[in-house]
Amino acid sequence: MGIDVQLRRSLRLRDSGEEELVAEVGDGAAVFAHLLMRAQGGGKTPILDRAYPYSDMIVVAADFPGLLGELAELRGLTTGADELGFIQRLEELTDRGLQQDGLELHFLGD
Repeated sequence: MGIDVQLRRSLRLRDSGEEELVAEVGDGAAVFAHLLMRAQGGGKTPILDRAYPYSDMIVVAADFPGLLGELAELRGLTTGADELGFIQRLEELTDRGLQQDGLELHFLGD
């Protein structure tokens, strides 16, 4: 029931020899999924409100600055080191996506 997050090269912008997957944060224990359930619907995380444990979602680079703001909002809802660690790793992925052109985040539900 977790939501894994992958930083990938966009298919449109990828060279034929490049790997699609750049980096990944796994959510095997559903830490992120449970945190999202507490946050969704409050109007403060419109991008993340679209993420569900049983479906997929893509966030494009143009939305990365807004996503970072929403992750900062989630930090205030964390209840333990596991949740905080996941948010930190997701912030790192998003920052990396801002540094390199042609990347997008894929939120992959089970």
